[in-house]
Amino acid sequence: RTKLLALKERIQKVYENVLSEQDCGLMEAMVLGAKEGLDSEIKELYQKNGIAHVLAISGLHISLVGMGLYRMLRLTGSCLAAGIPSVLFLFAYGWMTGASISTVRAALMCTLAILADLAGRTYDMLTGIGFSALILMLTNPLSARQSAFLLSYGAVTAIALLVPIWKLYRKKSGRILEALSVSFSVLLVTFPLLLCFFYEYPLYSVLLNLLVIPLMSILM
Repeated sequence: RTKLLALKERIQKVYENVLSEQDCGLMEAMVLGAKEGLDSEIKELYQKNGIAHVLAISGLHISLVGMGLYRMLRLTGSCLAAGIPSVLFLFAYGWMTGASISTVRAALMCTLAILADLAGRTYDMLTGIGFSALILMLTNPLSARQSAFLLSYGAVTAIALLVPIWKLYRKKSGRILEALSVSFSVLLVTFPLLLCFFYEYPLYSVLLNLLVIPLMSILM
C-alpha cells in the first residue's frame, strides 16, 4: 500500500511538472481519483453537462486499463501468464485510486471475465453483475442504498438487458446507432435515479457522452 501511494504521488508530480494547474487537476481526478486539485468551476461544468462520471474512477477506467492490459499480455503469452498480472494490477489500481463502489464493481466483473477466459468458458455479463453486487453487499449491506451503487449497477444492467433487445430489432446497425442504443438504454434506467438523488438531468448529455467517452478512451 505504501508503494502504491508513493507511485500515485510520483505520477501526480509528473502532471504538475508538465501540465497547467487546471489540466493537472483534471488528469489527477480522471486517472488517479485525486480530486483535491480539481477546479470547482470545472467540476460544476462537468456536472451540469452530465459528464461528471469521467471525473470519477469508474467501470470505463477499469475496463480500459484492466482488460486492455490483459489483451496485450495475451498476445505475448498464455492465458494464465496474462490473467494473474492483470487481476493483480486491476485491484492494485482500484485500491490506489480510492476503491469506490463503481471501481470495485468493475474490478470484480473484469476479474470474472478473465477467469472465464482462463477456464475456457463464456463470460456472462449478468452473472458478473450479480456476483459483484453480492460481494459488495456482503462486505457492506448499506452500500445498496447509496446513489453510487444504484447508478453504477443501473447503468451496467441497462447495457446487459436492453442493448441486446435493441440489436434484435436492428440487426444491421452502424457504430453510431449502436452507441446511441447504449446511451439511451442507460438513460432509461438511470434517469429516475438521477432525478431522485440530484433533482436535475441535462437531456443533451446523451449526445455529449457519445463524443466524450471515445475521447476518454484515448486519454486513458
